[in-house]
Amino acid sequence: MTATINSKEELFGIIEQVRNYRLGVMLSTGGLVAELYRGQGQNTWKLEPNIIRKIKDENEIKRIEKSLIKEFNDLLVKNNLSKHIQGQFLNGKFHSDWLLLQQAQHYGIPTRFMDWTANWEVALFFAVSNPADDIYDADFWIYIVPPGELEVDDARATYYNFDPYEFDKSIFLNASGYLSDDYLSKIAMRRVARQNGRFLIQPYSLLNTPLESNVTHSQNLHRITIPKDIKKKLREELALTGYTNENLYIVDEPFIEKIKEELRGKYGV
Repeated sequence: MTATINSKEELFGIIEQVRNYRLGVMLSTGGLVAELYRGQGQNTWKLEPNIIRKIKDENEIKRIEKSLIKEFNDLLVKNNLSKHIQGQFLNGKFHSDWLLLQQAQHYGIPTRFMDWTANWEVALFFAVSNPADDIYDADFWIYIVPPGELEVDDARATYYNFDPYEFDKSIFLNASGYLSDDYLSKIAMRRVARQNGRFLIQPYSLLNTPLESNVTHSQNLHRITIPKDIKKKLREELALTGYTNENLYIVDEPFIEKIKEELRGKYGV
């Protein structure tokens, strides 16, 4: 489906159509399981993760991602900032590695993870939140996730038994934060929670193909155009119900922000 909307109400109407379709199929066949959303401020931007935007070779992406995440973690430990990373809370062999990747993504470290959300208003916010993009139409994407492609952090999950740097399937992660006593220090996990965040991870071999150009993914995608001349109005409407930068982001610990910028410069991402 492709469509153009002229109000928040029109967008919600389309979302309801997609939900009803998905629910009908699920009830009759046990098929499609969920719809997820993503907003992008410019409709020329492709559906691809941050790390692919400056590096195209899949082997180089893998090398850089692995080195980048390791150095990020080492610097946090060295500077007594590891309390800001949620550690392993399930028995999977590689659960801590997956958690570190997820949190690095929300600290602004480029990875092959792509952010999606289960909350359509969060996605709409990200589509219209930056006034600098008001000269461009925006994209609002809906992804209908097929069965078996959404993993949850519980005893049924299997993904965390595999090395994330060798993982060769496309899945969505419904990551959950463990409510530890020092949860307030877990900035990235709190961001994920506030944004109802989900992550799409793909094999390195597929990263050079945007989702909308990948047959497997494109059949599950719906694209809605948000005209540039209504973005300011939508932004103001969303603010009235609490969808603002202040509410959806947790401010970084300043030194983590410094580490992020240094690493991005060092690795050219």
